[in-house]
Amino acid sequence: MREFVVFTEAGADLSPQYIASHDIRVIPQHYTIDGEEYGGDKVLSPEKFYGKMRGGSRPVTKACDPRVIEQMYRDAIGEKKDILQIGYDAGLSATVDAEKLIASVLMQQLPGSRIVVIDSFSASLGEGVLAAHAQELKESGATLDETVKEIEGLAPHMSVVSAVPDAHYLYRSGRLTRASVRLSPRTRVKPLIHLDTVGEIKVISRNQGQNQLFTGMIEYMEKTIGSWRDKQLRVGIVHSDCMEAALQLQEIIKERFGYDDIFIAPLGPALGTYLGPDTLSLIFLADER
Repeated sequence: MREFVVFTEAGADLSPQYIASHDIRVIPQHYTIDGEEYGGDKVLSPEKFYGKMRGGSRPVTKACDPRVIEQMYRDAIGEKKDILQIGYDAGLSATVDAEKLIASVLMQQLPGSRIVVIDSFSASLGEGVLAAHAQELKESGATLDETVKEIEGLAPHMSVVSAVPDAHYLYRSGRLTRASVRLSPRTRVKPLIHLDTVGEIKVISRNQGQNQLFTGMIEYMEKTIGSWRDKQLRVGIVHSDCMEAALQLQEIIKERFGYDDIFIAPLGPALGTYLGPDTLSLIFLADER
């Protein structure tokens, strides 16, 4: 039985500390802001990135470079390892389709190699929680096939719900229409949104204050969590430079659901570009999406 290695992408928003303590390979993603390109070893801190957005800068993200993906796969195969790639939702990015194509070509070129690519149907820590779970299954002795079966069963249930303080970012990115959030140039609509199973952003509710957004997120979690209430892997909270609000949400979840294993992480540029500053996203397993 060959050893395998878990791959994910920078958009999974796993912390550098977690990545450093586990053998997870992270494919870099690049973005441009104010005419300068970042990614890989050259990154902006969340405070600087969202500070620029608050000042009017408009970042542009890129799909992961296929040449980098191929080389990273070749490096792992050269180590005599199989590959399990947990990919960003195909409805949001072309990267997972590129990963599947590269995997197919390499397995033809390099007999005996094996690369399995799984669409996480998710983004940010939704993808990250799945990648972390795959790594922890591997470390506990699970085979590649056992791990693939587990992750494929979980991925369709990974729910991402976000409280967005300014829908104009979503509108400018093309992710929402003005009509879907009743947006006009002079209004600041604060929608509660979720990511469905085909990568489309759907509006749950509109025009809520901060406390109402917290209530809306928790009510949505209560409504959709179903049979997963007592078998969560871990809950994720990501924030675009609003740590205080993330900690408040964490305490509410602990009190309401009794969960202690909660990841909190900054929302990276892959999704933060479209959601904007001061956004909170809640990630959990649910029966409904």
